[in-house]
Amino acid sequence: MFVGWEAFQFIAIVADYYAGRVPTGFATWMSALAPACEGRDHLSSASSIPEDPAPRVAQPDLGLVTEDDAASGLAGLAQELIRRLQAAASSATVPEDSLACKRAAESATGIYRLFASDT
Repeated sequence: MFVGWEAFQFIAIVADYYAGRVPTGFATWMSALAPACEGRDHLSSASSIPEDPAPRVAQPDLGLVTEDDAASGLAGLAQELIRRLQAAASSATVPEDSLACKRAAESATGIYRLFASDT
């Protein structure tokens, strides 16, 4: 689940980056920010994740990545998050962890829907 937390944090960083640099896509990128933060927060409530995972995610260098490539990449990442979080929810032995994974998968689904048409 910790890797899922990092993936949501990465999505939030990328969304924030493009929201501030692409005026025509501002609404879409800002719309991705909320579910990314929600997914990260859901996983933070799982008992198997460290209490303070924040220092692990570095700011990516997005200067050479087009907006379309970023959107496509986030759609793929969200799709993989959905698959893995649903599997983790099914196999979790702690009810709170299962619920955290289910809710985080719902957040990833929201992100996927935003960017899937761009893939």
